Amino acid sequence: MFESISLDITAYLGFVNVKVWVQDGALHYSRNVMTSSEANCNDEVSSMSVDEFSKRLNVLGIADWKKHYEPVGVVYMDGVSWEVVYEDSDYKKHKSTGDNEYPVNWKKFLKLLKEVAGDFETYGD
Repeated sequence: MFESISLDITAYLGFVNVKVWVQDGALHYSRNVMTSSEANCNDEVSSMSVDEFSKRLNVLGIADWKKHYEPVGVVYMDGVSWEVVYEDSDYKKHKSTGDNEYPVNWKKFLKLLKEVAGDFETYGD
C-alpha cells in the first residue's frame, strides 16, 4: 500500500516539487513551484481518498519503473530532469529518475498528481 510519493522536476525555466502522503488516514499534499508563490502550499488535505489514490498509483506500476530514463544516442545540453520517490507502507522506497525521457505512463502519472495537488507546470512532458 502507498505511504508517500514525491516528484521533483528541474528545468531551465524553473522547478516543481510535489509530495503526497498519508497522515491520520487522509491524503495530504504539498506543492512548491518556482513560477508562482500563490501556487505553493505546505500541508493540504486532498478530497481524494487514500484507497483511490493508492489503487490508481498501483495501476500505473510506479514501483516497477526503471531506475533511470534518458534518450538513447542523443545528448542534451539543456532540458528537464525529474525524480520520483515512492514509499510503500512497508517503508520500501522505489526511486526513478530521468533526463528528457519518461516512462510510458508519465502523463497519466502527472494527471493523477494534479487531481490531488492542483495544477502545476510540468516543463516539457
